[in-house]
Amino acid sequence: MKTDLKNIQKVVSDNRLVSDRVIKLRDMGYTVKECAMGSGGVLQVKEMKGETRIQVGYGKGKHNYAYAVIIKK
Repeated sequence: MKTDLKNIQKVVSDNRLVSDRVIKLRDMGYTVKECAMGSGGVLQVKEMKGETRIQVGYGKGKHNYAYAVIIKK
């Protein structure tokens, strides 16, 4: 998990556009999808029951839907 977070942080800091981040992370083998993240911003880590979500894009809408990397437990 720690190495995953460092890799994701590097991609976020190196790529300004969210679309470039998503492409790069998918190329690296991560699952990236748009999901409800709540408040917290980019690089927020959210622990769910069966997965960990790391936000890589800006949130929009009432429930702050944003692109996030999904890591299954």
